[in-house]
Amino acid sequence: MKNTTQVTANFSLRQWDYSSLKVTLGLVSKPMAKTVYGFIVRVNLEELPQKRKEVEIMVGVVRVYTDGSYKNGYVAYGFAIYGRGYFGNPYVYVARATTSLQNVEAELRAVIAALKFLKANFGKLRNVPVLICHDLDAVRDIPRNVKAQNRNPFFKRYAEEINGLCQAMECKLVFEKVRGHYHELHNKIDRAVRKKLNEACAMIG
Repeated sequence: MKNTTQVTANFSLRQWDYSSLKVTLGLVSKPMAKTVYGFIVRVNLEELPQKRKEVEIMVGVVRVYTDGSYKNGYVAYGFAIYGRGYFGNPYVYVARATTSLQNVEAELRAVIAALKFLKANFGKLRNVPVLICHDLDAVRDIPRNVKAQNRNPFFKRYAEEINGLCQAMECKLVFEKVRGHYHELHNKIDRAVRKKLNEACAMIG
């Protein structure tokens, strides 16, 4: 696009803004652009309302809260999606644990399940940022920790699946740490996961 200037800015998603993030360009005196998680958003002066030099641009983002739990040899894991027509309904699954990682296995399974769900329902997201909100550092750290992947086949498979799913969907994956039992939207999926796990363990005996 002609007559545009790239401007790099640092900002963070607001806690309660589920489906979009707002980028304020401020006083615009010439064509501008800001980088939004690696995506350039551009504005030309002719696109602005007359006599108004301040504008907010809405950039779509899919926010996904994930959580997992372990009990008596079983893992429960799930996610809640905000954005693209989803408003936080929890999706929860229970399975027999396949490793000795317990809660860690459950947390990582939750991320993979969420990405598989997005791929099945949306196909290609085409550069839409997917924000994974998690309370376990390993969710964010393992995909870029080659040593950890080499030590543990489950970690390696997790990293490979994330990379494969993101490439297939053509999406930008972003991680955001939330404090466990502090953020209400994360608490919602946490309660759903624990309820499902307790019910399953009670049935199994």
